[in-house]
Formats: sequence, structure tokens, C-alpha cells
Amino acid sequence: MLRQNRFVLLVVILYFAIGCTVFGTVLQNSFVYFDDNLLVFENPMIQNLNLRTITWAFLHFDPELYIPLTFLSFQFDWFLGGGNPMIFHLTNLVLHIINALLVTWLIYLLQRRNVLVALLAGLLFLVHPLHTEAVAWISARKDVLSAMFFLMSTIGYLYKRKRISLACFVLGLLAKVSIVILPLILLLIDWLQKRPLDRNAIREKIPYFIAACVFGVIAIIGKTQILGNASLITGVLVAIKSTIFYLQKFVMPLQLSVIYPYQDSLTILSPDFFIPVGLLLLLIVAVFLSRKKTRAILFASLFYVCALVPSFTNYARDETVFFASDRYAYLPSIALVYLIVVGISTLKNQRKTLGIALCTMVIITFGFLAHKQVRVWRNTKTLFMHATQYHEYYRAYSKIGAELWNEGNETEALQALNHSIELRPNRRAYYNLGLYYMSKNQTLEALSAYKNAIELDTNHKDAHMNLGLLYWQSGNTEDARTHWERAEQIDPTDRDALINLALLYQKIGQTSTARQMIQRLLEMDSEDIEAHALLRSLE
Repeated sequence: MLRQNRFVLLVVILYFAIGCTVFGTVLQNSFVYFDDNLLVFENPMIQNLNLRTITWAFLHFDPELYIPLTFLSFQFDWFLGGGNPMIFHLTNLVLHIINALLVTWLIYLLQRRNVLVALLAGLLFLVHPLHTEAVAWISARKDVLSAMFFLMSTIGYLYKRKRISLACFVLGLLAKVSIVILPLILLLIDWLQKRPLDRNAIREKIPYFIAACVFGVIAIIGKTQILGNASLITGVLVAIKSTIFYLQKFVMPLQLSVIYPYQDSLTILSPDFFIPVGLLLLLIVAVFLSRKKTRAILFASLFYVCALVPSFTNYARDETVFFASDRYAYLPSIALVYLIVVGISTLKNQRKTLGIALCTMVIITFGFLAHKQVRVWRNTKTLFMHATQYHEYYRAYSKIGAELWNEGNETEALQALNHSIELRPNRRAYYNLGLYYMSKNQTLEALSAYKNAIELDTNHKDAHMNLGLLYWQSGNTEDARTHWERAEQIDPTDRDALINLALLYQKIGQTSTARQMIQRLLEMDSEDIEAHALLRSLE
């Protein structure tokens, strides 16, 4: 027993050493303006840990996903390190290493307690470049956190600790609902282990299915708009393409990107889609023919597809189709590493030795590739400049332009923003152009840019605020009022909108309305010095 405990400790140390060697430079990375701002560093509810913010975490979406446990983990990180991104990156890294250890444990249980096979699977999962996004992107916390509870629940089930397993499943659902497929995976494990799929097998899964249904309904509430706009044919074609795409990237993880937009005509007649359809049909036939020789291939194939299914609702953003995202391969890749090591374990003598050596070489190579990929996530500019090497996507150039502007590189910023608009007129680029022209005191150009942004998105609060400011500075009180009131309607808690409206109402003699604005400010923050000063000026 003591020897076994020492071995386990050595494995844990080994995994942490390799994980930190491969992904350790992520601790030097910044937040990125790609959901990190929305979820973390511009979210006031993350920057405090108290009863009010904890309650908020359980009552709000992100804005699409219900992820209260993920929000709580962000709040705890902020409590520990404030706005230091290193703390957030460290948590993601530790969770990923734990997941690799859990994958090792799971494969060990599924593969007749074969230690070598389990270690190969865990190490391959640990260093795979396809997982860099889940580790290096702070907003992907929900993926690594939910995966941890998914694996813990599955392992608990194999040890017949049903209550612990169910509790872990619920915790995982609170991190991200995508693990809703766990009951199906448990049934697949029963089948793999030749357990009868009778009433008892189904009955013991009922609590899992109930939890899955409850959280599934909650998820649909958050996804209503996306699902409502989805085309069934488009969804099927994208699902097939992404299924094959992840297989390709798992085998050859090159040209990885934060975005994979598809901007051409989406039709089955396109080689981009009929080739994946053909390949998928061939794979289905191959899996079907293998079922009599071994259950492992069919098990891994169904595990892979089931784990991918929740991601098939996420292909549409900003009128653009995205056929993949690296983090969506996080759970499905467990099935693929399982399949690889099962194949190695079936080899005999010298072939088996060769298979182990080849797998070890792949692990080392993938470790180097993953280490290199971490640098891509250093900041927003490096992330999207890397993406533009493979995809001419308007939003990438908009983000690059904003970052160049923040760095003071005005000429290149203007070029990037204009190129973004050339690719597709979009509110973000127009808004950033407005900021550029405001800084140059080019009022007419700034007005035009903000109006274009609002035309594309009538709820663009910041564009309304800045447009109101331009009108206010030019003495056009009426138009300033119109846009600031619109900004306040979009976000009734926006402090700047309330302050500006209070000043405006004071100027035009509507002191009672100005006082109402200030009272609302004081309700949000009773110690707001500027609000108290404004209130005194009205007396």
C-alpha cells in the first residue's frame, strides 16, 4: 500500500512538472478582450465576494450560459489576487493538470487497471495543443471546471459511490451545462463492461437524467435566441464538418486559431461539406464493422459524438457561422486518447514496444507545440493577429485596431479598423473609429462613425454616450438628451449616464428630474462623492 501511494505521488508530481513546463508561460499572459472583459475584469459582480454577488451568480446567465459555479471561482480568484490575471491563469492550469490525472485514473479503470496505458492516455491529454485554448483562455474556466466534475462523477460511478457521483454531476452542471450528456456516457460504460442494459441499469441513471433535464431546460432559456435563428440544414452540415475537423486537429494540431469562421456559401455541394459528409459515412461503416471484434471502437466513437453534441448549438455569432472552437474538443478528446491507448494495448511484443515509443514521441512533440501555442494567447493583439494568418475575419481586425489604438499606434490602428469595415461594416469598428476621431477633434467624422455604429446596433450604449457627449460639447442639448436617455434605458445602472443626465436636467432647469437621477446614484452607492456634490448644488 505504501509503495502504491508513493507511485501515485510520483505520478502527481510528474504531471504537475510536465504541465507547468508546457503551459507555465501562461502565467505571464494578460486578460483578453474576448469574453474575459464581459465575464471578469469589467464585471463588478466578480470583483466582490459577498452574499449579494454570490446570489447574483446563481440568478444570472453569462449572458447565454448558466454558470454559477464558474462565476464563484472567478470571484474567489479576484478575492485572492484582485485583478491580477496570473491568479486566474494559475487556476485554469491547475484544473487542467487535475483533469489529466483524472483521465489517467478513468482509463486505468476502463482498461483493466493497465498502468502504462493509463499514463500514456493521461500524458497525451495533458500536453495536447488542442487543449491550449481551455488552459490559456480565462473565460474557458467553465470548460475545465465542468470537465473536472464530469470525470470525478464518472470515476465515482465506477466505484459505485452513486451519491458522490451524482453530487459531482450537479456541481459540473453548475459550472457548465455541456456535461449534460453524462448519463449517456454512463450507459455506454455499462455496455463497454458488458453489464446488462436492463431496467436496473436505467433506473439507477434516473437521478442523473432528472438533473440533466432540469439544467437542460435552464440552458435552453439562455440559448433561445440562438436556437430560434438556427437553420436545421445549416446546423447539420456544420455539425458534420466540426466532427471531422476535431478529428483532424487531434491528429495534426497545426494552424490552431481562436476563431474558425466559415464565410462562403454553406451548401452540401461545397467540398468543404460534402467531403466531411463522405468521410463521416466511411467512419460510420468502419465502426459498424468493428463492433463484433471489439466494443472499444464503438464505445469511443459514441462517447466522442455525445460529448460534441452540446457544442452543435454554438455555431452562429454576429451573422457568421463558426464551425469549431478548440475548447469544444476538450471532453471529446478523452474518447480519442482512450481509443489510441486501447489500440496500443492490443499490440504484441515488439509492435507494442514500437507503439509505446511512437506515442511517447507524439507526446513530446505535442508538448512543444502546446508550449508554442500558449504564446499566441499572450494578449488580445497577439491572439487575433495570429488568427488573421488563417482567417480574414472582420471582428479580428476590429479587435486588433482597438489594441493598437490603446498602445498609441494610431496609424496602424486606423488601417486595421478600416480593413475591418471593408470586410464587413460592424458596430465595433465604427465605435473604435469614433474614439479615434474624437481624440483628433474631428467631430463630424466622429459623429458619422457613432451613428453608423448605432445604425448597426441600436443598443450600443457606449456609442449613445459618446454621441451625446459630442452633441453636448457643441451645445446641442436636445440631441445630447436623446442619446443619454437612450443609454440610460439600455443600462439603468450606468453611472456616467445618470451623472450626465443629472447635469443636463440641471442646465435646462428640470431640477426635480435631476434630483431623481442623483437619488438613483446614491441608492447604488451611498458614498458617491460626485453625486453628493451634485445634490448640494441643486439645493
